[in-house]
Amino acid sequence: AQGRGISIERKRNVTVTGCTFNNYFYGAYLQDVNNSLINNSFFSGSYYNIYLDGVLRSNVSHSNITTAGWAGVEFISGSHYNTIFNVTFSFNKYGIYQYSGTGYYGTTYVPNNGNLFYFNTFEESLKDYYQLGPLLQTVTDPILFNTTINGVSVGNSWDSICDYSLSF
Repeated sequence: AQGRGISIERKRNVTVTGCTFNNYFYGAYLQDVNNSLINNSFFSGSYYNIYLDGVLRSNVSHSNITTAGWAGVEFISGSHYNTIFNVTFSFNKYGIYQYSGTGYYGTTYVPNNGNLFYFNTFEESLKDYYQLGPLLQTVTDPILFNTTINGVSVGNSWDSICDYSLSF
């Protein structure tokens, strides 16, 4: 897979609706983008189906993200207050991958804060969610995604929920 299905850089208020992106290196590449929307779209077979770098207050919704070589959606370097909802993630290496901390060659990435994930379905991925934090520390806990919005409980459907030692 080569190239980018769509590349959006240093823009505001962009909407991508009803598109299909198959077999690129980046299905959708967003860098330094604010208040944008990817809606009702299909991503398949790219190394990164959706790659968010420094993206603020944007949404991915009502979409299918499948068979990513690396990540269905990757957040890197200061992507804050984004919402991923009503998305089906299937057969990806990582459904959602968040990276912050020190990277290769000493590059420092800003942490990702305030991203919200709800009403999503995660199925048949190596890891539904993976976070590599400061000092290359691994964090994996899907319960962080289940929250309350305006007093209403919202959550996600996890195929791997039995892999976590939960008690009720």
